[in-house]
Amino acid sequence: MALTLATPWLLVLWPGATPLFHDVFAPWCHQLPERSLHFDEQSMIVCSRCVGIYSGIAAGVWWPKPLSTQHIRWGLIGTFVLIVTQVAAQELWMGVHHAPRLASGGAVGLAMGVMLASALTSLKSKPSTAGVE
Repeated sequence: MALTLATPWLLVLWPGATPLFHDVFAPWCHQLPERSLHFDEQSMIVCSRCVGIYSGIAAGVWWPKPLSTQHIRWGLIGTFVLIVTQVAAQELWMGVHHAPRLASGGAVGLAMGVMLASALTSLKSKPSTAGVE
């Protein structure tokens, strides 16, 4: 999973492989060059918001402890408000800027990663009932 989340960053270092992965990320990202980060004239395989999401998920799975349902709910509400305001600002008057796209994607990814880590931790802590009759 970590390798998948790091793939957009790794492909910048290995530009020859980028065409091979284009179709892999196409179902989840529009991959518009003007909304993607560029390094040495090499466009990333996904847009800057998706890079933020993948990076946020990778950071979120390392969250130190499970969150309560209430924490997750408030995190989702805050993330939703951030995304709506950022997208509205971008589409209505700001234009495309990578910093807010990375930040809003990172917030969503972080929330997703923390929820994933919390769910996995709670699954691991439950006793297994397999084979018990």
